[in-house]
Amino acid sequence: MSGKHRRAVVIGGSMVGMAVARAVSEHFDEVFIIDKDHFPRTAPEHRKSVPQSWHIHNLTLRGQREIEELLPGFVETAVGLGAMQIDHALDVAAFTS
Repeated sequence: MSGKHRRAVVIGGSMVGMAVARAVSEHFDEVFIIDKDHFPRTAPEHRKSVPQSWHIHNLTLRGQREIEELLPGFVETAVGLGAMQIDHALDVAAFTS
């Protein structure tokens, strides 16, 4: 790469931001993630500037596969930290009007 394209900056440290950082890491010498929140190193915490951090979240099977390809061991680590694996056909009920 030319000198002016050695670094990439990713705005936001969400799961998507982390996945983007990993995806571009093979194309840049350095990747910086900028987020206005502090990320704790010892235990997960709700993020002050993300009101939906208190909501239940779901990662589809396809999403799991894609994240796992970029970050091998992600699913095992998430489950180890308390995430639940569910079967969408058996464990989810959706009501629409």
